[in-house]
Amino acid sequence: MNKLQNEWNILHQDIEKYARFSLLIKLFSVLICLFAFAYDLSAWLTIFFILILWLQNGIWQTFQARLEKRILFIEQQLQNITNSDDMAFQLYSQFQEQRLGAVGLVKEYCISSLKPTVAYPFVLLVIIIGGYALII
Repeated sequence: MNKLQNEWNILHQDIEKYARFSLLIKLFSVLICLFAFAYDLSAWLTIFFILILWLQNGIWQTFQARLEKRILFIEQQLQNITNSDDMAFQLYSQFQEQRLGAVGLVKEYCISSLKPTVAYPFVLLVIIIGGYALII
């Protein structure tokens, strides 16, 4: 494995770590909302904490985007070296080429969000919170 391939592997692992941290931040945001709801905490204080976490998530996503720019550069270099369309280390380049526009991405995200394994916890949370709100 040459140096570019090695760097690609390292960056890909880091990008995946940033994606997991982003999901943890979002999960923590949901937990804060649930905690605030359960203990009838100040809405303004809850919003303040959510905004802090939103900004932190934006920072993580910015770091991830920087790594993605580098990995796309590496993929281009590897493509130039081999001069072949069918080679390894082209994951991000191929995604970039096949990426849908903004409307297409939103549609893809919505369809994915409706899958039972994705929707499961959120549907239950909405039902529980909505039912609680109707009772009170």
